[in-house]
Amino acid sequence: MEKLKTMVNALDEMNEREQIVKQLQEIGKVLLTEYEIKVGDVTIQPLLLEAYYYNSKSFPDCNMHLVEEQQEFNVLYRHSRTENLSESGRVGGVDICLACNKSIKSRESDKYYLSFLIKNALVNHVFCRQVKINAIINDKINPKKKIENMLTKKADNDAKNTKCLFLERLGLTNDCYKAERLAVLSISDLVNYNYDYTLQPYNKLSRLKTWRDAIIDLANDENAYVDCDYSDFEKESDGKLKSINFNYHKLARIDWNYSKTKFLNKE
Repeated sequence: MEKLKTMVNALDEMNEREQIVKQLQEIGKVLLTEYEIKVGDVTIQPLLLEAYYYNSKSFPDCNMHLVEEQQEFNVLYRHSRTENLSESGRVGGVDICLACNKSIKSRESDKYYLSFLIKNALVNHVFCRQVKINAIINDKINPKKKIENMLTKKADNDAKNTKCLFLERLGLTNDCYKAERLAVLSISDLVNYNYDYTLQPYNKLSRLKTWRDAIIDLANDENAYVDCDYSDFEKESDGKLKSINFNYHKLARIDWNYSKTKFLNKE
């Protein structure tokens, strides 16, 4: 836990946008690969996380909800406190809050907000999306009760050898920081399991499959599609579907190359 706190405290001292984005990615990777959540008899293993950070002086992400829990460390923020929350509804979500506001920050304007939305996770080994995760927790724990100190170290984590992809966040209502790659998921999970991830812009199942297949190809051979002339293929394509497929292969290579530059080769 001290490692996470050290990383978060370092984030608070940063002022450059690129530096902040990279630190958020680093924190997200550690959270994804080294930790899980224990809430009563429920174990949540995050598969896809999105970082949200609001610091009025350096990174005012207007997509942050700005609730009290997001100013605290090792606390869950439930987007909905509704009892009998519908698992198939559109409102709901759960954030892992990691802000380490120092006691000397007495003024609210000096405090920052930091949390990671659990877009997808295994809940007691069953794949769930964000609203269902919220509904399950509300069913187990009184919606009015604060949930804290729920992060635990994974017993079998292999964080050092886990490679991750960094993607854009999905469904943002505001444009600020929209293009930053603040969503993180494990490449091995993507390749080895057929989870129906909530991804941007791959949220249609057919497109997700095309993009995932391309990532699998790249995981097996980083030079896949290097010599492919996408523009020529699109002109010669005898149908829209082929053109769409190759557009998603192109997106997969862009996503792969970005993540490789950041972390894939990092020791």
